[in-house]
Amino acid sequence: MNIFSELITPERTLFKISGRSKKRIFEVLASAFSLGVTEISTKEVYEGLLERERLGSTGLGMGVAIPHCRVESCIAPMGVLASLDHEIDFDCSDGHPVNLLFALIVPYDAHQDHLDILSEVAKLFCQENFCGDLRTAKSSLEMHLISTNWK
Repeated sequence: MNIFSELITPERTLFKISGRSKKRIFEVLASAFSLGVTEISTKEVYEGLLERERLGSTGLGMGVAIPHCRVESCIAPMGVLASLDHEIDFDCSDGHPVNLLFALIVPYDAHQDHLDILSEVAKLFCQENFCGDLRTAKSSLEMHLISTNWK
């Protein structure tokens, strides 16, 4: 088991989502957080992701981005794993466009948890085989299984 098994669900694993801009992708990600979790405000998540991105790119490099923010209506850390049907520019330091994302929201006062989770997620995404397996997945279920069972 790894950090993904604690943060994502099959419903929050999105395969080949459409969108040609960060804003459109953030809309889709924000909506995914509120699926089955009525206390999560889609608008609050969307605005939080945008606000955080304005501070600097959440692009990790190697085609991966980890948009994240703290959210008042969030009671426990949650994630959305997504692949994109088209690469988009994310202002990554390596200049590569992004086609894999992991969005993270945490409770507003969870400062250390936020940093710890980002660190664990980044370590997984720095593994070339992990990203390669996610990119060759054929469905959201396959992406979910790969990510939650990775050791």
